[in-house]
Amino acid sequence: MVIRSGIDPADFRACVTLIEQKLCEVAGKLGVPESQCADLDGLLTALPFVGRSRARAMLNGIQVSAADEHPAMAAAARYVSALAEDIWEAFPEPPHHMQPNDWGPVDCSRRRDGREDR
Repeated sequence: MVIRSGIDPADFRACVTLIEQKLCEVAGKLGVPESQCADLDGLLTALPFVGRSRARAMLNGIQVSAADEHPAMAAAARYVSALAEDIWEAFPEPPHHMQPNDWGPVDCSRRRDGREDR
């Protein structure tokens, strides 16, 4: 990807690394094993659908909020977003060996407010 003129490549790489760390935190909360977070491509491939949705929202938010004052971060978010979309197009769902299999059954008897459904 071409980096916008005036953006230091070292700053850009540092911003990509920060974004990767945040995405790894999201992945970890969703049960993606740490071994899948070894590189950005593997991390993006391993994200389940809900993680992909959260990643899109996070990357869009970074692009908007950083556009004026932090152009390197905005450029990094655009880069990661484009990479993510390419990967997700190639892998519409995480490969079987990357899907969490120990989540167990979902308990739908409790509502968000903590009360039991009747």
